[in-house]
Amino acid sequence: MKIILMIFAFSIKTNIYSQVQFNTHLIFTGSGGGETQSVCAADFDGDGDIDVLSGGISGIYLYENDGNQNFNHINIGAGTDISKVFSIDIDSDDDIDVVFADFGRDLIALLKNDGDSNFTVDTIYVILNDALWADVYAIDFDTDGDIDVISTYSGGTGAGHIVWHENDGNESFTHHTVFSLSARSIYPVDLDGDDDMDVIAAHWQTNNTISWYENDGNENFTWHIIDGGYNLGNSIHAADVDDDGDIDVISGEWQTLPGTFWYENNGAESFTKHSISLTGTSSVYPIDIEGDGDLDVISADFGNKVTIYENDGNQIFTENIIGGGPASQSVYPIDVDGDGDIDVVSAFSNGTQSAIFWHENQTIVGINDSKIQTPTLISLDQNYPNPFNPNTTISYSIPKRTNTKIIILDVLGREITTLVNEDKSPGSYEIRFNASNLSSGIYFYQLKAEQHIISKKMILLR
Repeated sequence: MKIILMIFAFSIKTNIYSQVQFNTHLIFTGSGGGETQSVCAADFDGDGDIDVLSGGISGIYLYENDGNQNFNHINIGAGTDISKVFSIDIDSDDDIDVVFADFGRDLIALLKNDGDSNFTVDTIYVILNDALWADVYAIDFDTDGDIDVISTYSGGTGAGHIVWHENDGNESFTHHTVFSLSARSIYPVDLDGDDDMDVIAAHWQTNNTISWYENDGNENFTWHIIDGGYNLGNSIHAADVDDDGDIDVISGEWQTLPGTFWYENNGAESFTKHSISLTGTSSVYPIDIEGDGDLDVISADFGNKVTIYENDGNQIFTENIIGGGPASQSVYPIDVDGDGDIDVVSAFSNGTQSAIFWHENQTIVGINDSKIQTPTLISLDQNYPNPFNPNTTISYSIPKRTNTKIIILDVLGREITTLVNEDKSPGSYEIRFNASNLSSGIYFYQLKAEQHIISKKMILLR
């Protein structure tokens, strides 16, 4: 596992304020609209820089970062009509692979990375119906230590399925039907807090609902409707929007009743619908872009723009347009330039023109009321940002010299990696954790110093 650590020691009390502004950089533009139905980003070539990958009508393309945010355009090929690309180290070899949905060839497939950005294609699943669209996600769904794949497809006659592809540990997959309904978008998440993975879905064609499929712990699923009045949902995600300890649902719709919405989880399988915007949406992503502790929502809007809906802490959202293009298709938040704040990568396509942009976060951080002081207590702060993708910063304080250990744990309490294990002088410290090789989900970080053990939860969202 590759872990990137940046450690800073300081003893300054700070009050931090921020202003969010973005500078847009063009990564690629071309005619034909063939590259940009989906976009993701990761360090695919293992050189420490974030690269960008896109999928579209003409296949899959890699934009390799030279370290100065200049991007080399590489045609990987690998398919036709790629509706979704998803980056993850599926074979645990420390190289970032790609799971993708190819509705042109009716496949769910895997691009295995050899470490030098050379990819080979393995088929995971052959879609039996003629697919009009497909979506895919990868996560350790059954918590057995290897990465599984969740997919959905919509057939030409309205037929479709949501399928869990169980990884046996050697990238050989057993296929389980979660539910026999066509869906446009899916997201695996523990929605009811019972420590097993459920699936949420935006359905279209024959069943226009926002739904969730409750896992009983033995991978048997019960269908629940969150919103029965939905039409052509394009994107779905989940996070604790209102910071009340349970997982809410975020969705984007593009036709009939367009907009971006969040569904407040009231517990007991009850949800309240709230509107964020009334603009048709193709892609949504919740993340704290401002660093103020509140979850914002990034959206690729069909009104030819990329928008951040900034949360004021009371779930009142203010529109902040950060870019535009021929027709917004996909957004992906990640720290492209490694400066510690969340940037946005976006993809645009309208059939005749396509483009990939990097929206650089220009957050200005000011420091007031500086005062030298030595900590009086052992403390561990909440990581920032949280949720995060893939970098986050953990801050902690030590009042006297002592052996200090910080570890990362998965949701089952298994140790993933050690970030710190050494004697530390009195002071306050920051350490940066890179989770590029981990799947989405809940993790814990734990501080051990003297006789104290402090643990906190963090959420990795991809």
